[in-house]
Amino acid sequence: MLICEIGLNHLGSSKWSDVMLHHVLDSKIDAITFQIRENQFYENGFAFLKLDENYYSQAIKKVKSRAKKFGIALSNLDYLSFFESLGTDFYKILSKDITNLDFLQKFRQNTSKDIYLSTGISSEKDINKALEILGRKTTLIHTQLTNDVNQVNLKAIFTMKSKFKVPVAFGNHCDNFNILYACLGYEPSDIFFYVKGSDDFEYPDDKHSIPLNRVNEVANNIKCLSRSLGDGVKKEMKNTIEGQK
Repeated sequence: MLICEIGLNHLGSSKWSDVMLHHVLDSKIDAITFQIRENQFYENGFAFLKLDENYYSQAIKKVKSRAKKFGIALSNLDYLSFFESLGTDFYKILSKDITNLDFLQKFRQNTSKDIYLSTGISSEKDINKALEILGRKTTLIHTQLTNDVNQVNLKAIFTMKSKFKVPVAFGNHCDNFNILYACLGYEPSDIFFYVKGSDDFEYPDDKHSIPLNRVNEVANNIKCLSRSLGDGVKKEMKNTIEGQK
């Protein structure tokens, strides 16, 4: 799946969030995610980034009416039963929660839906412990919490697939958006990328977010380029290039 992350870039505005939804649902993305953080995050000066529950009830209807999937990156278990009742398709666990084993245990006990686990700067030991709790119905997300292209380490996707024997997705935090095309060669199970309004405003997820006016371009390119990978089998074929022998 190609997953577009609105995250907290809606800025707590239902109207602005609707604008973002309109743009991304018109593109070739397969799913969208929002993000809900723990209570302490909002209490520490970020209460303005909250959307009310009714908004999510309406948003999921809009998403599913367009045959897309709806996911939520959730750090507050108080909301889990609510999103289960809405018919949420999948969940994302942020990398900051990967070592909170009690949180992971309660998460898995209360949903049978697919879970994407962001690994961030986690160690292999942390990932192993998390998978023991969450089980094999889990997809790891390889990402690095830096905008620096030199730190992306795409080869880790292959390593993680081999070591952990679960699907491995890629989550972009790099400010060079060509990484989204480069990662295709490592065949991630899914690709996550953030979106934002424009470069004229600073968003919670900013430098690594695709401006709305480029979402169609990026989504189309990813879908097109992914087809270039083929099946890996070298085959005899006819020359279809005119004038070439």
